[in-house]
Amino acid sequence: MSDRHARLIALAVIALATWNTAACATVELTPEEIRSIGIADLRARAGQGDLTAQVALGDLYAEGDGVPQDETEALRWYRRAAEQGDAAAAAWLHRIAEQGNAEAQ
Repeated sequence: MSDRHARLIALAVIALATWNTAACATVELTPEEIRSIGIADLRARAGQGDLTAQVALGDLYAEGDGVPQDETEALRWYRRAAEQGDAAAAAWLHRIAEQGNAEAQ
């Protein structure tokens, strides 16, 4: 195998690995999965850009469901989801801002 072919194969492998990683980061969680995985795993997925995990963490912190109720933490996760285009998270932030919460703006 020539050096050129080896480089082309290496580039193809890297491209496929990068594409696969990006595709995996956007896998949505079902409500059952959200309930079954731990907060640490949910936070890890949210940190990797999983919109469903970000919204789920926002919901959990807003309601105090399985975690201490923390509006600031809820806002953090809703904001991250909204920045990626999640309409429900953006609407939630808008409602909170209308109620006078400056952090939601």
